[in-house]
Amino acid sequence: MQPTIRLKRIMPSSHDICTRFVKVPFAGLAGVALASCAAPPPTSATPGQPDVFASTSQCTSPVVAIAPNTAGQFAAWANGCVAVSQQRDLSREESALALQNASRLFYHAGTSDPANSASYFNSAAQRMTEASAALTPQIQSELDVEFGRRYQFDRQFAGIAPKLQLGLLSDPVSRNCGTVEACLSQGLTQLRAQDVGLLRPAMSDTDANYRRAAGDLQILHAKADAALAKTSPEGNVNRGLQLLKSIVSQSNGNGDAALEANAREALLDIAEEQSDALLARKEGYNLVITYLTDAVQVAGTTDPQRAAVLNLKLGTAYEGQAGLTASPENIPMYCNASESYLAAFSASDPEVGLDAREGYAYALAKIAETSAGQCGATTDGAIAAYEQAGTFRRNNGFAAHVKHKAAYGNLLSRVGLAAEAVAVFEEFADRGLTTTTPDNPTPGTGTAPSQPEPSTGNLQASAYLQLAREAVLRGDPVEAKRHFASAELADPSWPVSFLEHAKYLASLSETSLANSKLDQAINAAKLDPRYTVSLAEAYYERSRTALGAGAAQTAVEFAELAVVTNSSAPGHRRQACLSTLLANKGKTDVGNATLHCGVGAQTAEDVVLNGLLNYREAQIKRRLSPNNSVTAFRDAKAKFDSIEARADRLTPFAWPIPTGDYTPDAVAQFGSWLSEACGSPAGEQPPRPAAPAGQDLEALFTIYGLASCDGR
Repeated sequence: MQPTIRLKRIMPSSHDICTRFVKVPFAGLAGVALASCAAPPPTSATPGQPDVFASTSQCTSPVVAIAPNTAGQFAAWANGCVAVSQQRDLSREESALALQNASRLFYHAGTSDPANSASYFNSAAQRMTEASAALTPQIQSELDVEFGRRYQFDRQFAGIAPKLQLGLLSDPVSRNCGTVEACLSQGLTQLRAQDVGLLRPAMSDTDANYRRAAGDLQILHAKADAALAKTSPEGNVNRGLQLLKSIVSQSNGNGDAALEANAREALLDIAEEQSDALLARKEGYNLVITYLTDAVQVAGTTDPQRAAVLNLKLGTAYEGQAGLTASPENIPMYCNASESYLAAFSASDPEVGLDAREGYAYALAKIAETSAGQCGATTDGAIAAYEQAGTFRRNNGFAAHVKHKAAYGNLLSRVGLAAEAVAVFEEFADRGLTTTTPDNPTPGTGTAPSQPEPSTGNLQASAYLQLAREAVLRGDPVEAKRHFASAELADPSWPVSFLEHAKYLASLSETSLANSKLDQAINAAKLDPRYTVSLAEAYYERSRTALGAGAAQTAVEFAELAVVTNSSAPGHRRQACLSTLLANKGKTDVGNATLHCGVGAQTAEDVVLNGLLNYREAQIKRRLSPNNSVTAFRDAKAKFDSIEARADRLTPFAWPIPTGDYTPDAVAQFGSWLSEACGSPAGEQPPRPAAPAGQDLEALFTIYGLASCDGR
């Protein structure tokens, strides 16, 4: 006969009566079956240490610990407890206890048998559902009081752990608790409600089995938080990591080495998995830094090889974050990157070692580029680091990494070591490698491209182009032109070198040669759809040189080609606006100016261009009917006056004709003055505004036919 529960709460007070409840009555329940006075069946020692589950004779014990060293018997015991729960002579409370213990045993069977884990976790969840259904809330509350904290912990564990495990399974299996998200959400909601009252005391229980179970539940908590964060705001990766970090800290030195190791492994796995996903998408660098900083600290000297890999990824995150900020604000990030890369040098995996060495050299180079001396970084130190990385690479038989070799070549060219830089890039050319080099339009002339455009040839062309850029910065036109020519010769199909050469020639007022190079850039870009951005930039520059020479109609044609080719570049649209205003000077229509002049008003310059369009429309109305133009001039004035609310009204923009930089604020004030004068019914003329130094506003308005009221 199976042992039954002895409930002290309702036992007779007389010491000479031995009572065994075959069916235990509670408030509102009738029927007490008394057995003859006999020795009581074995029960858990409720205020002392709990018994360790060893056979199905303990299925109805209210407090029993599950030890980790009997994994092969968990499933058999669990099925045995299910059978016990179905015996007729048991009370509902005893049946519920047997099902609860069966749930716990099924759970441990699932953790020890991964191949059948889904089946066992589902059985665990099902048996706990049945156990809960067998008891009313009032009876369950009485049992909680009767058997205390350990019993309550066991009940919560049986209700929570299987759900979390089912939610963490990646296989498309049937889940007793519903979808993956539902299992995780249900389990976490229950777990968080029990954290202070049950879980934390269990973490310091005198019984090692209960400490282990509580620790395992907290590890599940962290894993579930991280998993749910992928699809729901209910999850929180950092909360899980901090929880695991606290377990590692609390377990250290108190004899729970296995729990500490499990928590450490879970923390490292979560931090690395989450970081890998973000790094692959090249986003969330600040989160990666948070995750991996904790992971590196926890790995420490316990797992130095994994710490080295984590440091490599942490360096990558710092480097990525630095790339999002402007210099010199990014220098501290590169400093942190260099330290993390340096800490990864000890990796036993030579590929990780190479990545760390190249990353370290790259970080030093970026620091030295703008702030030599910070973090001890110098140009010489960066070059030495690149040389050491190259030696390591060759000794281990690795191929060159394009990014870092390209950066090394750029570093050499920047310090004037032209021959050494070309030699570095020629190594790529010999191996048939290609690079990715973004367009680099001259400041103030349109916008940077939305994507990089690679050379279809080799890095030698990129090397010569970089050398040409450096010569331009040094003010050496002979060397600049020579390197531009070398870049074009190295890869005649790459429009970027022709385009940059043309911009440079235009800045020297060598317009004819600039147009020739632009035509070459256009011809090359038309042959390859990857060069859409360069093609649009070449059309744009062609329009600028035409407009600067007064060839308005040609300027319009090229500007509209630029807009059609890359409509997302606002600089192209503004060029089309100016070209159209000049081409339609003195005419009775504005042409396509309404399509280009200030559409969307993204900047102060857009507002000014829209004001010029409104003023041109008012001129046309005045020419046709002077009396009907007053309102039109007032509209133009209102547009010009609205510039005062713009934060960027003092940001200058470059006009190709007349050549020079003009602030939107100054142009708007002059336009407002003209609009007020032309729109005055009495012909009154307000005071003329003073133009800033170097801004010939009257010449600007005169060239575009905007200096008079009727545009004649």
